Parts: sequence; structure tokens; C-alpha cells
Amino acid sequence: MGFSSESLADGAYRAFLIISNNDPDEDPLVVPVTMQVGHVFVTSPGPLDTLRAGQQEEVTWTTYLPVAVDSVSILYSTNGGRDFTQVAHGEPNDFSFTWSVPSTPSDSCKVRVVAYYEGGGEYDGLSAGQFVIVGSSGIAVAGVRL
Repeated sequence: MGFSSESLADGAYRAFLIISNNDPDEDPLVVPVTMQVGHVFVTSPGPLDTLRAGQQEEVTWTTYLPVAVDSVSILYSTNGGRDFTQVAHGEPNDFSFTWSVPSTPSDSCKVRVVAYYEGGGEYDGLSAGQFVIVGSSGIAVAGVRL
């Protein structure tokens, strides 16, 4: 069984999972389920931004969560979000992190922010679209700016 919370507003939801074998002589099993819905939105870098390797750039985000955030991690991907490299862990949730852009030119980069809350849970968010990392020269070669 699966469930998507993407279209739900932030907050707490309570539901019941009812399991029955259709035997009128047996009561169904009723399992209460509580779900917390929240979101992390990465606001920069944004789609179509071009970042230069070696420069300091601000990663910014907002959180709409039903719980207090203890800390965040910042990660980036140069392959459209298939793999991520962590650049910071245990950072305060102050909605901004200064990132030293790596020397990994790519035109399909994403940032991921993971917000951790008490009890070991987490919420995460990805940059809205892909951005570009160019090398320090800023010259384009074979579709990727170097």
C-alpha cells in the first residue's frame, strides 16, 4: 500500500486503516494512523542560475513543518539528482548557508536540504529546477560551461 502527501496542506492528519476478510462473524482490524505533513522549499540556487566554481554562493530555503527543526544538511548533485554529495551536516535551520561552489562543471545540478527534527525524523526539499556550475574560466565547451 502506498500514499502520497504531495497535495496535502501542511499539518497533522489522522486516518484509520481497516483490514477485513469479509467474514460477517469477524470484526475488522482497525489501525489508527497519524501522519505529519510538511515541506522544505529550496529557494536558491534557482533554475537557470549559473554558479562559478570556487565562488561563495548562498543556498537558501524555507520550511513549513509541523515540528521544530533541530538541524539541517546541505547536499548537491551534478547529475540531475541521481546522486548527492554532502557539503554540510548539523547546520542550524537559519534558512541560509554559504556554499563554496565545487569545481565540478555540469548543466544538471540540484541542491537538496534535509531538515532533521527531534526523534530522528526528517523532511527534505530539492531545488525547483536544475542550475549550472561552470569552471572558473566560464567558457562553454561541448554544452557544459567550463
